Amino acid sequence: MTTRSRLPVFPSVPSEPPGNAAVEIHDSVLDRLERRGSTLLATLSPAYIHRSPGRPGVDPGTGWTGTAVFRFLGGEADGTAQSLPCELSEGELRHSGGVFENVIPVPLSLTGAVELHLRDFQGGQVVLVGQGLEVSLAGPGTFIEEFPGQAG
Repeated sequence: MTTRSRLPVFPSVPSEPPGNAAVEIHDSVLDRLERRGSTLLATLSPAYIHRSPGRPGVDPGTGWTGTAVFRFLGGEADGTAQSLPCELSEGELRHSGGVFENVIPVPLSLTGAVELHLRDFQGGQVVLVGQGLEVSLAGPGTFIEEFPGQAG
């Protein structure tokens, strides 16, 4: 008869839950800007990603890191950031339907004029504009924490 030993059991790391996701500009890094024809690619890596069955970044869910790619059709970039990569302190996405402040749903597809205003911790700013925008995540991401949701 073989003797069984007790093996330590660790809590499981959640797989990416179904539901909604959003990129939080704060706690993300603008890693690079790249031109591909008339498309401007802005890569946030690592990007802080909220996942929730409700409203990401507002309702309880989980926090992840990963890579977010912003594809600006007919895109241009301008700004005062010292260099890339740069750690972002805040930002907002302006489009004909309104404004996303600091938290941008993903995946996202917008047509028409768009402006993404990003600010870094050194006071620099990057402004990305285009005539359309697609935002997607590249890869599965890495679980970081449980997000309890915002109070109130």
